[in-house]
Amino acid sequence: MKQVYQNGEITAFSGIRDAFNKPCYIVLNSALDELRIMAKNPEYKRRQKALDARGLQHVKVQEYLEVIDLTQKTADFIEKHFLGYKHTAFQIWK
Repeated sequence: MKQVYQNGEITAFSGIRDAFNKPCYIVLNSALDELRIMAKNPEYKRRQKALDARGLQHVKVQEYLEVIDLTQKTADFIEKHFLGYKHTAFQIWK
C-alpha cells in the first residue's frame, strides 16, 4: 500500500482492488475519522466530452466514484490496517 496524496486532513492510499479487480484508493479524512474507498469513473472522459459537445460546460461528471463491492480479503485488510475509522457498509463478494 502506497500513499499517493495528502492535503491537510485528507490522505489517499493506493494498492487495493475491488471485487471486479479494478484499482481503488483508500481515502481517509482524519478530521471526521472517516474512510472511503474510491475508484476512477471509467466513463468520465466519454460523458464529459458528450456534455461539452452539447455546450454544457457548466455540468461536471464525477471523476471518482465510491466503491462498495469488495472481496472478503480486501475488507479484512482494511479492517486490520485502519481501525477506528468509520466507513460505509461494504458489499462482500465471494
